[in-house]
Amino acid sequence: GATVSAGGQQGVASGGVASATIVGAGGQELVGAGGVASGPTVSSGGALLVSSGGSATAVIVAGGTVTNSGLIGAGVPSGAAIAGSGGVGTVVNAGTIVGLGVGIGLASGGSVINAGTIIGSGGTAISFGAGGSELELFASSVISGVVSAAGTGNTLELTGSAGNGTLANYNTQYVGFQTLQVDAG
Repeated sequence: GATVSAGGQQGVASGGVASATIVGAGGQELVGAGGVASGPTVSSGGALLVSSGGSATAVIVAGGTVTNSGLIGAGVPSGAAIAGSGGVGTVVNAGTIVGLGVGIGLASGGSVINAGTIIGSGGTAISFGAGGSELELFASSVISGVVSAAGTGNTLELTGSAGNGTLANYNTQYVGFQTLQVDAG
């Protein structure tokens, strides 16, 4: 995989795939038409962006982990910023994830740990497609859009040590979770 450091840019050409990229502070990875990124780590100040001519998905998670403390965004109206494919995925977010369609879509289920911002401009912030999924929200978490979990055994966990948070619209914005777990803190 490639490393894009401060001030650097990496372009992924039409139809190309960037694998296990590390985007450092001030760096950008720009994914062109039909290109995707697989399993990246985006550091604070870094950005992984898919332009309106690119793939519908900025990052594909195939049973791996995406760690973001920068910006991951997809500029395609029908697309997702992060999509799971072929396995249970994990997304750890302390930055910003923006999808013009869906923020995060994990078809096989998985885990999302969020202390940052996740936006699904098309109305769905996070979609879990299988049971046994977990969404862990820290007090700093901001979710814009519906979070839906299919199947059974899904857990919504509220974690906080940096202060109290508020969970609004539990039955309308957060749907399909059978267990609500509130951690001490």
